Amino acid sequence: MLEKYKSDLKRLEKGIAENQEVVELHDLEVEREEVIKSFNTKLAEIDTKLKNLKSGTPLKPAKPTPVERSGNSQAQKDNANQVMDSDPLPPTVSDSEKKIEQIRDEILKAMDRLEQIETEG
Repeated sequence: MLEKYKSDLKRLEKGIAENQEVVELHDLEVEREEVIKSFNTKLAEIDTKLKNLKSGTPLKPAKPTPVERSGNSQAQKDNANQVMDSDPLPPTVSDSEKKIEQIRDEILKAMDRLEQIETEG
């Protein structure tokens, strides 16, 4: 009787190991689809931004960051007045290039991650 239980246990452990591989495969496929979806979304954003920049359509301005509060509020007011008095400069090409480079780096990282998932799977 003990031998029967041992053989049943070995059979069940083998089945669990095989099913675990199926579960891991499914999880990797789901993760891969999420990475591809994220990549495609980011790529679409980049394409839209590039199209807008080439056509001269202005981009939506980024949300301004709130000014940190400190005990020296007069210095902050003076600083704010100086900023308001100066003419805002149009974004330079180097700023655009920096943003494009950042987006490019994000895409490359996503592609590396996708490649890593594919080699693991």
